[in-house]
Amino acid sequence: AVLFNAEFHQILHALTIAIALATDHSETEVSILAPSDEHFRFVEQYLPDGMRNALRFVKLDSPAWVSAYRALTSDLACMKKAMLTHNKSLLADFDALIVPERTTAFLKKAGLTELQLIHSGHGAGDQERSFNPAIQAFDFVLLSGRKYEKHLLQHGLIRQGHYAVTGYPKFDLLLNRQTPRASETLFGNDLPTLLYAPHFNEKLSSWPGLGRQLIDFISTSKQFNLIFAPHVRLFYPPATDQTTCPIPMPPISMSVTSAARCTSSSSGLDPAFSSTRIRSIGPAIPSISVGSADPSSRESSSFLRRSRKRGRIIFAS
Repeated sequence: AVLFNAEFHQILHALTIAIALATDHSETEVSILAPSDEHFRFVEQYLPDGMRNALRFVKLDSPAWVSAYRALTSDLACMKKAMLTHNKSLLADFDALIVPERTTAFLKKAGLTELQLIHSGHGAGDQERSFNPAIQAFDFVLLSGRKYEKHLLQHGLIRQGHYAVTGYPKFDLLLNRQTPRASETLFGNDLPTLLYAPHFNEKLSSWPGLGRQLIDFISTSKQFNLIFAPHVRLFYPPATDQTTCPIPMPPISMSVTSAARCTSSSSGLDPAFSSTRIRSIGPAIPSISVGSADPSSRESSSFLRRSRKRGRIIFAS
């Protein structure tokens, strides 16, 4: 089974593994486990034609207090360890569990020592937090590249015969797609297109020190196009007051365009901006709320408002 017991943005880091297993190993029953119907709806957006019937969808049972908390907060990925503990009997029936996050390693301590845990990861970076001791608890680890392999071996977090270098599963969603240059399809010009994807952790990210300056420069420059694709948690947590638009994280099948419309009415963003300058790339994805509890949110909407006059910046997730 493939377990998605976390935020939506992690789903795409393991979904292609489920698709490949169901396609190439029809003798194996492949299940998708998740805590909500919203998770399943998100998954279905990315399934190839006819794949829905090749997979078994199993909804995790939620304790009453977790359900109540979710109803109050709209947080569909809360209390991960509580969900794992509550569903131990269900999980024990599977031969192996593939997960993109590390919290599931907790199951070994919870007594499910026979269940084979496979870690797909949900990123390709090699920052210090990537060398988490929890990786040692997994029976098998899928790695994005040789550099990451080298570092994990040096840290003693993986061992020979219990890992494979597979590449980046998320990229498999783009296979067999003939995609023209971004400048042609998104901007209607032949300028070079830059991708800026800052991390959410302020200790690691260029966003606090350079992000706004970069976007201001591109918005006034005539030399480049820019796709601004920050980590989905850059403007996290969402706002709780009434002066900005509170978009729970993760929102339910909400695209960046939807987030921009929501923010436009409360943060001073031109309503036309959401349809003409901010465009969602691909199916509905977890959004980034410009109107967030981050004290810089109003500055963010300000530079986006300025940038829209140039038409060479796309805000994507």
